[in-house]
Amino acid sequence: MKKNLIWAVATCLVFIGACVTVNIYFPAAAAQKAADKIIDEIQGTDQKPAEQPQKMPDQKPVQGSWLHEELRWISFGPSSAFAAEADLEISTPGILAVKESMKARYQQLKPYFDSGVLGLANSGQIAIRDASALPLKEKATLNSLVGQQNKDFMSLYQEIARANHLSPDAVPQLQKTFADRLRAKAQPGRWIQTDDGAWVKK
Repeated sequence: MKKNLIWAVATCLVFIGACVTVNIYFPAAAAQKAADKIIDEIQGTDQKPAEQPQKMPDQKPVQGSWLHEELRWISFGPSSAFAAEADLEISTPGILAVKESMKARYQQLKPYFDSGVLGLANSGQIAIRDASALPLKEKATLNSLVGQQNKDFMSLYQEIARANHLSPDAVPQLQKTFADRLRAKAQPGRWIQTDDGAWVKK
């Protein structure tokens, strides 16, 4: 009887865990919230001190619970899944390192955004829109900065997916979310690229 109960509960947990995993395959609302926070930090529009990596508290088993001992090998369940749906982890050392790199570089790129040389692309990256007035040496420097920033953008999306145990298929979705939020949060007067590829001044 006791053994049958264990297997019945385990089967239910597996079923529930599988169902919840489908529901939170890509937590869109949490991704938008994370994108807004990261964009503000990179562009220096947030007023909060830099985050520190968060250490998760050790999980201690409930003493005296035979059911817990039998089911402790199960590594998923509704509680952890719903937590992932509520928020995305964006404070890992890898994510923080990329953000700091992008934040420092953004200060060099900001004048080019302000002048209209740079714009926010529909790919969740940045692009040189019109550098015709720049001297060759400055163009080369700007090309290098843009390339490094875009490389960090892609590293950021990959790090967020990895930190939250999302499928690799979630990276393009994160990229699209950031593209939407970058353009939505762009300051008036800046250039953004629409989904059909056209450049418009916000």
